[in-house]
Amino acid sequence: MTHDTSVTHATTRTLLAAAFASALCLAAQPATVSAQSSRSAVDRGVALRKADEAREMEMKRLELAREARAESSPAARLALRQIGEDFRQMQIVNNEMMRAAFPAGAPRALDYDGIAKATAEINRRAARLRANLQFPRAQGDPGGGAGREIGGEREMRSSLLSLDGLITSFVNNPTFRKQGVLDAQESARAHRDLQAVIRLSQKIRQRADRLK
Repeated sequence: MTHDTSVTHATTRTLLAAAFASALCLAAQPATVSAQSSRSAVDRGVALRKADEAREMEMKRLELAREARAESSPAARLALRQIGEDFRQMQIVNNEMMRAAFPAGAPRALDYDGIAKATAEINRRAARLRANLQFPRAQGDPGGGAGREIGGEREMRSSLLSLDGLITSFVNNPTFRKQGVLDAQESARAHRDLQAVIRLSQKIRQRADRLK
């Protein structure tokens, strides 16, 4: 994507905050595998509270989006739409993949075709997020298990859990909560997490294609 030089730092912060608010709206969605393993059902009161929180965050997201549209160029407005979409869809696809890979009850064989398709989409959306968010480059290895070999089903499940953890860490980064000065350390960590998501999702997809 070609970036308009009129996209200011203030607009970028607004984009980040709007993206985070959009991501938090997923709180009302079914829990990820890590949450599912610790409880069998969601209390009705908790579910209602989460729904209320999701509505509040959606209102905040819309307000932030209006601010961004008012102060930004067409290129920044396009980036805002893509950021919100990619934040949301990356989590939705990941959650669906994790539920299929780690179902409640008896374990089942992995659907490598489904994993390949899901990680391909995660990789595509993470790469576009990286382009649109334009984080300062971070030093160091992205990590996240990207260097480990995926020999079979056991290693594949471990890699899926690592990917889930990276995505969770990225979308919950404090950088996305703030509209003030960006924290260099947190933004660098967000960049490293996103880089690791891109690398690991590509590696999982390639291995899943071979195991189909």
